[in-house]
Amino acid sequence: MDKSWLKSPKDSVEYQEGVTRFILSSKKFARNPEMVICPCKVCRNLKPQTDDDLFIHLNKYGVDNEYTVWLAHGEQVSASTEVEDCDRSEHLDEDFEILELHQMYKDNYFPFTDVAGSSSVTNREDEYRKKVNEAEVPLYPGCTKYTKISATLDMYKLKATFGLSNAAFDEFLKQFKDMLPDANSFPKSLYTIKKFLKEFDLGYEKIHACINDCCLFRKEKEQMERCPECDFSRWKVNSRTKKIITGVPAKVLRYFPIIPRIQRMFLSPDLGEQLTWHFTHHSQDGMMRHPVDLITWSTIDQKWPNFASDPRNLRFGLATDGFNPFSNLSSTHSTWPVILVIYNLPPNICMSIENLMLSLLIPGPKQPGNDIDVYLEPLLDDLKKLWNDGVEMYDAFKKDMFNLKAILLWTINDFPAYGNLAGLTTKGEFACPVLPLRHNLDVMHIEKNVCESVLATILDVKGKSKIGLESRRDMELLELMEEVPLEERNDNLQLPSAPYTFTKDEKLKFCRRLYFQRFPDGYCSNIGNCIKLQDCKILGLKSHDHHVLMQQLLSVALKGLLPEGLRKAIFRLSSFFKELCQRVLNKKRLEELEDEIMETLCLLEMYFPPSFFDIMIHLMIHIGREAKLCGPVHYRWMYPFERYMKVLKDYVKNRAKPEGSIAENYLADECLRFCGRYMKQVAVVSNKRKRNERVEDETIVEGSTFSKGCLIQLSDSLHKAVHLCVLLNSEEVVPYIEVHKEELKCSDQLNLIIIIIVQITSEDSISALKSDMLTLLVKGPRYSAMSHTGFVINGNRFHTIGANVSTQDYGVHIEADTLCRSSAKDRTQVIAPVKYYGVIRDILVLDFNHFRVAVFHCDWANLVSGVKKEDGFTVVNLHEGLSKKDPFILASHAKQVFYSRESETSSWYTVLRAPPRGFHELDMFDESVFTSHVGQDASAFDIDNEDTEEN
Repeated sequence: MDKSWLKSPKDSVEYQEGVTRFILSSKKFARNPEMVICPCKVCRNLKPQTDDDLFIHLNKYGVDNEYTVWLAHGEQVSASTEVEDCDRSEHLDEDFEILELHQMYKDNYFPFTDVAGSSSVTNREDEYRKKVNEAEVPLYPGCTKYTKISATLDMYKLKATFGLSNAAFDEFLKQFKDMLPDANSFPKSLYTIKKFLKEFDLGYEKIHACINDCCLFRKEKEQMERCPECDFSRWKVNSRTKKIITGVPAKVLRYFPIIPRIQRMFLSPDLGEQLTWHFTHHSQDGMMRHPVDLITWSTIDQKWPNFASDPRNLRFGLATDGFNPFSNLSSTHSTWPVILVIYNLPPNICMSIENLMLSLLIPGPKQPGNDIDVYLEPLLDDLKKLWNDGVEMYDAFKKDMFNLKAILLWTINDFPAYGNLAGLTTKGEFACPVLPLRHNLDVMHIEKNVCESVLATILDVKGKSKIGLESRRDMELLELMEEVPLEERNDNLQLPSAPYTFTKDEKLKFCRRLYFQRFPDGYCSNIGNCIKLQDCKILGLKSHDHHVLMQQLLSVALKGLLPEGLRKAIFRLSSFFKELCQRVLNKKRLEELEDEIMETLCLLEMYFPPSFFDIMIHLMIHIGREAKLCGPVHYRWMYPFERYMKVLKDYVKNRAKPEGSIAENYLADECLRFCGRYMKQVAVVSNKRKRNERVEDETIVEGSTFSKGCLIQLSDSLHKAVHLCVLLNSEEVVPYIEVHKEELKCSDQLNLIIIIIVQITSEDSISALKSDMLTLLVKGPRYSAMSHTGFVINGNRFHTIGANVSTQDYGVHIEADTLCRSSAKDRTQVIAPVKYYGVIRDILVLDFNHFRVAVFHCDWANLVSGVKKEDGFTVVNLHEGLSKKDPFILASHAKQVFYSRESETSSWYTVLRAPPRGFHELDMFDESVFTSHVGQDASAFDIDNEDTEEN
């Protein structure tokens, strides 16, 4: 950027022309071209000015001498930037920090001042400048690393991250302040921190409520002392003396206004851009990956084209449920948060905790029930305003003002809360509330309840089984069961086992399969802890445990048990939930699933009693249709909201006032998140590194180790094998392999590497190759390598089979192009994709001098005698006839699987695959990863359900 004009006198032509050029170039980078930040010695980048005023200021006062790198006016800082001296280089980061700090305060005080000057700007200018100056004070005289605000935010982040109590945090601040030099600006207490950061606190409204949930004391009822419906006092009543404590409300609703929070979101250019992601990411192949691909979304676009014309208009989902804010499960206290989710966002952040917006906190101790609509009033008022009139907002990404509107797509609740919000009954003969679009059936709870019913029925759990005395009497009346003579009816009557329940041996075998099953790290909890082998009971399963059981383990654990027809029906039930819960859905396939679930329920009716088919079983008929209308279930089930409630529960530090504790800590987290957008050194609390996402080792091409390795020496045969593996799978070598495809078909394993190297080195010499990496690849790794027992890559944690860990992380699967016969009759050699399943014996990190590559040393199940299809599953033999051929694969190519052993003495294992954790960018991920973990082929189960086994 040209700064030569600064050296000219202010009254010279060169200076005047320089100012003009500066203003014209700065307008390109200003948030609003009509108001450019003024860098003069008076304004110091704290106030935007019009073109004329900016010209006057620069001519009168000149540019601030401390403003050396013009970051706010388009100057780019890169590696090629010439730095005059070391001092200036050291101050570059400080310049960034100062600009970030000024921008943070500016957005908080004057969110719209870039577009128009107003009297309110002038009124707050002195206060704004005072706050900035206070924040820029060094932590202590001579300190260059921390300012008052950066130290304060770091301490506040520490409290929020580790959940320190107020008393402990105050004591820590007191001791730390005493360790610093006397003239320091370090906060002395939590109260001081909150007071200092109050500027960024959006706050919440306290609204008094009737103790009986009749009304809120707001608007025309704001001055009332008693409830107009039940005549109960607005104020708290002493439970002993019955004396009214005036001024202390009996119940307080906390409302976190959504409009200022949305305004703050659009002040972030990055977030403002993400809020329009949906507009350019419609599905092009008819598959459903995001709510933007839904019939519901397109219906809104067609019905209200003006609303759809601006991609910044928001589309909300609303979720609510009750939770116990205390640790003791015996407490009946129920707090109900109301949470909004914004579906405009990309799939990788749409359902993340930091983008779930807490809007209401409905107090306990009792749940609101059907009166929940009373508490929703303030939120609904704002939603109506956003829909009818809209709200003027500034978009920092597009740098303009616009009128924001919003629509509520649907609600997300468990079934009892569904009834409360929809105003419908969820019990009795009219329990099926089929409604179009507005309220979602929660697949999480439906799947959990269906799994519970199946387990209770086949295990014949006392009190939960569907075939008690009353159920048998119903079946007698329906003439579905032989009637028991009256003279034999008594409390000690021993009823025969039903054909759909386990025998004693089958029950033990089923429980042992679940008890000894191990899972990949981070997939689920240890279900074996819930199995009581002595009593053959399953106790204490959580919702996600049922999810894993229904979609993976139930079908495997039932192999060889129960009548074949019933077993196939349960397999089809599991397959239905697996396909429904995929993250990429096919509309045509969903229509087929709607028909298949009806057939599956008919098959179950052939075995299970009528009492099994309660409302939860019936709702399965409708969730396929809802998926077709509303898209992938992971945008509409309760898992993310239940996990968020755990975060809110951790906020409770004052058991006497749990809702107040949650509200204050939520504001603290919200404040840190806002400041973290500007001050990058303040890491946002919610941006913790996720499980199995380790810091990449810069020396390893992909992935990182997490166990201490040991140095080993490779034999000549191993060295050639690992060298061959790396060469064949390196992108730099692919062009040369393509040239030799025909030759490679007839080459043996040892000569293969020689052919490739000859082709590569035919250039002139190894040193003449096109890239340094290719040169090092050809030369091969050192004979010394590091052997490890653990490795993290692609979000998965792998262990060797000999590692002493409680998880099962040694299973690997890879699909590779392999030289094989074209068919059993035709011996012609062809290259075709073949699926391999195996276990990791060793993890080697090879040293290529300037970089390292990780490879897995695997034993593979024999493709001829060790792999078979059974009951729709792939089953492999991991004990006998393991193949030692081509034992090495690149760690980056490995896909993780886990195995379920049929029995303690069996050599055969069923192959299972856990779905990936988290969300990924749709244009970067391997879509097969999201659809290929369906372990069992439902098409293998025909409708002909005749039993061929004797049970």
